[in-house]
Amino acid sequence: MNAGILNTPAASWLVGCALFVLLCFPQTPANAASSPALPVPVRELIEEAAPGVELDEIERWSQSGEVVRAIVRGDGLRREFAVNLDAELLAVSIPVDAHAAGGVPLQSGRPFDFDDAPEVVQDRVNSLVSHFAATTIAVYARDGVLSFEMAGSSEQGEVEITVREDGALLAYLIDSDADGLSDLDELQRGLDPDSNDTDGDGFPDRFELERGGDAADAGDRPVFMELKFDRAAGVMLISLHTFEGRAFAVEAKRQQDRVWRRLGPAILGDGATHTHAIPVAGGDFAASAALLRATVVDAEEGLAAGDPDDSDSGGVCSVPETLVGRQIVVNNEQRLIFRSKTRGEVVDGVGGGMVITPFAYTFRRSGTCKARLSLTFNTSTGFDTTIYRLTFGADGAASGIFVAAEYEGDAVEDRYDGNFTITMNP
Repeated sequence: MNAGILNTPAASWLVGCALFVLLCFPQTPANAASSPALPVPVRELIEEAAPGVELDEIERWSQSGEVVRAIVRGDGLRREFAVNLDAELLAVSIPVDAHAAGGVPLQSGRPFDFDDAPEVVQDRVNSLVSHFAATTIAVYARDGVLSFEMAGSSEQGEVEITVREDGALLAYLIDSDADGLSDLDELQRGLDPDSNDTDGDGFPDRFELERGGDAADAGDRPVFMELKFDRAAGVMLISLHTFEGRAFAVEAKRQQDRVWRRLGPAILGDGATHTHAIPVAGGDFAASAALLRATVVDAEEGLAAGDPDDSDSGGVCSVPETLVGRQIVVNNEQRLIFRSKTRGEVVDGVGGGMVITPFAYTFRRSGTCKARLSLTFNTSTGFDTTIYRLTFGADGAASGIFVAAEYEGDAVEDRYDGNFTITMNP
């Protein structure tokens, strides 16, 4: 550049303006966030959220709403920390190539107890949460160094923590309301991490997200009933997606009816999907039941689908995977014949003849030696249901005892019990 140009009045004015801008409006450093300044420094937030963790350098940080993220070097590691503005630790993660999961799992003859972990590991966990009770612990070895990958409950909520044998924190995730969504995930979605039902509509946040609802909008409900019409079998399959704490019922109303009737008892929610099967007369569903709906009711109204008090696990039980091609003889008299995965018929001997009544059914194992068989019959007034709870003998035989209940709608009409034997169809 020509030195003479810098000596002109115009050049002096330009240089002065440039100096004014640089001094009065300094440039934003590359490692700072573009968001507004935090009420306290990032380092102080992380130090308060994760006491005892070494913070040699904060490479960069960012803020989105209430969540502050920072890439931090310390303890010989490079980790990402996520904290909220109340200095509560939300998550810690580390690159996969340096994570404990990249090591070799150690095999032992007994479950590893938290109290058996090195004291420095216990101290690290206890510095983050109170009254930690481990439900699972996996121990990994990598290059001769042990790491402890733990999950469990605490006063602060459900937590997942991985700690190296020298006490270095490798990973951390917390779920304060124990709804299956981490606090970090909920804050990023605009949900309340301290409530498992942010919008108060009776559906847990995670259930709504998984079933197409809006967990922040009570007017946008999840879809928890699905229908599949099997025309060849003449059966409508109804799938109910459930969650714990409530009961779920399917109701039907024929075109000529004014009231809804339940298809058997409500099912106690357990987080699983439960299927109802209803027969369709003549393959025309519209002629059998014009409308179907699912309702969520109090848990007290629900019938458990499983058998939590199952105590027959000492033997070898022969619970079939399917009933197709088989028949169940009830009390040496009545025969339940299963033609397909969803259709069958009851055969009763009457005098010198017999009465055949078709049904739709579902069958599922409900315990170690137990199964639940639900039969639905198409009647002139709607649908009636009979539920058998089968307990198989522990001697490997395809037989055992049962308890049955007949329902008209959701009202019990009859109860009985006895013995059963499963054989192949004649």
